[in-house]
Amino acid sequence: MKISGSDYNNAQYYPNFTSRCVQIRDAQWVCHTIITTFPHISPTKFKPLFEHYIKKTDPKNANLILKDMKDIYSFVKQHSTVEKNGFLEKIKQFFRITKNNEKKDNTIAVIAKNIEVVAQGRQNNKNTTELERTVNLLSIKKMGNCQENAVIAELVMKLNGFKNASSCLFYEPSDSINKIKSYHAACIFNLDDSRVEQLINNKTVIIDPWLGKADFANNMLKYYANECKDILPMPEKEKLKILPIHLVYLTRSGLEEYKNKFPQLVFKTKDHKFMHKN
Repeated sequence: MKISGSDYNNAQYYPNFTSRCVQIRDAQWVCHTIITTFPHISPTKFKPLFEHYIKKTDPKNANLILKDMKDIYSFVKQHSTVEKNGFLEKIKQFFRITKNNEKKDNTIAVIAKNIEVVAQGRQNNKNTTELERTVNLLSIKKMGNCQENAVIAELVMKLNGFKNASSCLFYEPSDSINKIKSYHAACIFNLDDSRVEQLINNKTVIIDPWLGKADFANNMLKYYANECKDILPMPEKEKLKILPIHLVYLTRSGLEEYKNKFPQLVFKTKDHKFMHKN
């Protein structure tokens, strides 16, 4: 399976900047710029590897559905015969089928460890802002998932004048506010820079650097449903909701500081102004 935007498949990533309308080309530039500025690994993209291996090694698990990494954690812990060791040892033991499986065994352990690094990075440094934690994870740890990519996309949009661009959470409502299940995160904005209150086709755009893709909202929802079932098992469109959440709060001086620190995140071309036809 090819996953656009992955460090392991760079040839599939680079967009065609000569196609489509100028606003979508510029939104695609945001994806490209984030990947080139913050090259990183996304541990959650390895979910299909876990799931495929589980199904392949035991026919009775052929119809197993693992919605996210929490499901995988639970599954491995439930089926592990190792009682006292931590999760990393449990998962290594679970995937240790033969003596010739050391390479795959080590890969699984490294993936699991990387997933924990991202989780810990989000919890650590609680006195810092969401943006600071994200930049540290991507630039120092070289790791980040959809949430980190969404935050940086929000930063790029605000550095380029879109003050109402925001990160957004894809979720399924629940009767209990504490049981809302989130599925994915990306960046969302309206072309006129108004606040996003509802999805308006040909006005609302979703930027998803985690997938390396940007498009009008309705097109992106179709893309998620049709092309991303293996890595984004979202509910049907009728049940799926999008919640804009502003995670980048910067004063004018703060914006200038990030522009000076990461000048490559500022759109520069003689052809047109960012997100404008001419």
